[in-house]
Amino acid sequence: MISQQFRMKKKHSKISWFLRYLFPLSVSALLIIAIFDIQRCKNQKYQIRDPHQVGVVFGAAVKSSGRLFGALLYRTNTAIHLYKVGKIKKLLFSGSDQGYSGIGETEAMRIHARRSGVPEKDILLDRYGHDTQKSIANTQKIVSAQTLSQKEMQHILFISQGYHLARIRFIARRYGFSGKIFAAQDEMPLEKQHFFEFREIFAYLFDLLFAWPQH
Repeated sequence: MISQQFRMKKKHSKISWFLRYLFPLSVSALLIIAIFDIQRCKNQKYQIRDPHQVGVVFGAAVKSSGRLFGALLYRTNTAIHLYKVGKIKKLLFSGSDQGYSGIGETEAMRIHARRSGVPEKDILLDRYGHDTQKSIANTQKIVSAQTLSQKEMQHILFISQGYHLARIRFIARRYGFSGKIFAAQDEMPLEKQHFFEFREIFAYLFDLLFAWPQH
């Protein structure tokens, strides 16, 4: 009886030690990794040498009128510019059209691109990109249907704000992409940018643990 009580006490002591010391250290280490990776991708200077088969633009909020603004406007304009200078052959707009009474994210991006001179044949749409992982998973399916070679599959460029790119890169690599990323050229500081960057730390940690391909 005494021996059993001793073993139980020893087990509880190990659990207590883990919760008191090892767990906080593990969380702190993950936070440091997340912040470092996010800042590195945010501050990196991006250049494109070789043309990419597809440029993927991640959705964000649009006006009720369907007009692009803020983050989504800058992402889309960056992708359109890269298309026009020959660095991207096709544009893939990924986002959600659900929850909008009028024009949703992907349709708003498509309209904006068409008005900017991008032909319909070079626009691909993913209307079910509800979050970052879903957009990348859907991209895998869409580009596979384009009958691209294995080498061409590695020339997929993911476009978003700098603070979002670190998370995009590691999820994309999990789905078999090379993880090529490019920062949107923000013409003005984003409204609530500090909030978005703070929130991204926790989104990074969550996806680092849980954003894996479903087999």
